[in-house]
Amino acid sequence: MKVNHSCNVYGITIEQFGEIIDFIDNQIISYIHVLKNDNQLMSFIDESIKERRYYLERSDLSEYIELTFLDEKEELLAALNKKFEKQCETDRVDTSIQF
Repeated sequence: MKVNHSCNVYGITIEQFGEIIDFIDNQIISYIHVLKNDNQLMSFIDESIKERRYYLERSDLSEYIELTFLDEKEELLAALNKKFEKQCETDRVDTSIQF
C-alpha cells in the first residue's frame, strides 16, 4: 500500500470541496500557531482532551519538541508524558468484581 499526501478530487461536488476546505481550516491550520509557541503548546498539552490523544501519542511530536524548543523541551516533554500516562490510566476499564 502506497501512502502519500495527495488525493483525487475529480468528480466531487462544490459542497464536498467546501467540506474539505473546512476540515483543513479547522483541523490543521488552527493548530499551526500552537506548534510555533512553547506557551501555547504547553496549554495544548495541559488542556488536552481525549479527542486530542492522537496528537499526544505521536512520536514525531516528541521529536519536534526536542528539535524546536531546546530550552523548554524538558518541561514540555514531561508534561506530554504526564498527560499521556494520565489518559492511559483513565482509559483502563476496571474489571474487578466488587460485592
